[in-house]
Amino acid sequence: MVFVLVIMWLFERRTRLAIPTDASRGGADPTLNRVSQDEASSPSRRNGREATGTASPAKSALLQPPPRPKSKQLHDLVPLVNVPILLYGKLEDQFGNPIQGAEITGDVTVFNGYAGTHEKVLTTSDARGLFTLDGGRGQILGVLPQKAGYALASLNAGGDYSKEEAKRHADPDNPVAIKMWKLQGEEPLLRINQNYTLHYTNEPIHFDLIEGRKVSSGGDITITVHRAQGIVSERHEQEWSLEIEAVSGGLVGSSGTERTTYAAPESGYRSGETFVLSTNPPYKWSGGLSEGFFVKSREGQVYSKLRLVFRINENPEDFMSISFSGVANTNGSRNWEGDPNTFKPR
Repeated sequence: MVFVLVIMWLFERRTRLAIPTDASRGGADPTLNRVSQDEASSPSRRNGREATGTASPAKSALLQPPPRPKSKQLHDLVPLVNVPILLYGKLEDQFGNPIQGAEITGDVTVFNGYAGTHEKVLTTSDARGLFTLDGGRGQILGVLPQKAGYALASLNAGGDYSKEEAKRHADPDNPVAIKMWKLQGEEPLLRINQNYTLHYTNEPIHFDLIEGRKVSSGGDITITVHRAQGIVSERHEQEWSLEIEAVSGGLVGSSGTERTTYAAPESGYRSGETFVLSTNPPYKWSGGLSEGFFVKSREGQVYSKLRLVFRINENPEDFMSISFSGVANTNGSRNWEGDPNTFKPR
């Protein structure tokens, strides 16, 4: 019996499919037919009320799935990031003298829509220290001038040419001045690489950079930490602060120029600096900080360029994390030309 019913159902379905619809005759829009079929299975139909006529265009539009927004394809971004790369520059030493005959290498990053590729362009500075780098089209330009007896002393050339600030590089009447340090002669330097994990205290903590240890007094650097009670973390952004002082000397913020500085400043030192980490304006909150300094200590007998990385303890019973890295001249000289981390000539 079941078999007979199945055969009858298949025959009836085949008969209905064979009947031509308005769409097959070139009549009504098949989209509207689909809407009508939807209406046929609507609650009003099931309640015995026949749907009359066809759906209105407005109702049809409401029943259609919303159009998908056109996503920006990667290749659409290529014209935005592949722009003319042109740099007019001038090389000069720390005394303002032009540097002739330096080889300048330009590294151009080209974005093809899927990945970045690199192309090299070379040129040489003339008798006035002037040069031109024409890198065609790309996005980012890296610049590395090299000459024996000199080291790179500024990182102001190159950059992201898809941004407005790089357009100033293409002015031949206003070349970008790039500093190179004329080496005077290296001196022995002390390498600094020290790490500490200490319990919190609001008393000054003294560090001897030469011996590489925490001391009860003296040394070269003193830090003082103040924090709120309880948990200090990203979920509990309570205020804390860090005071940094040079012992018997002073310090100057390096603003990230440690690698391109070959002599300590002659002046401008201050006894210390305080960093406040807070959610209250104008401050910003963070659980740690990384800062660079030029430090004069021990009555001018030690000159250091230093990177301090500090992390506050989240729980009162946890440890604070402190690290110092850099170099120090312990001979009373401001010379840092022996620093192995700096940009040296070939």
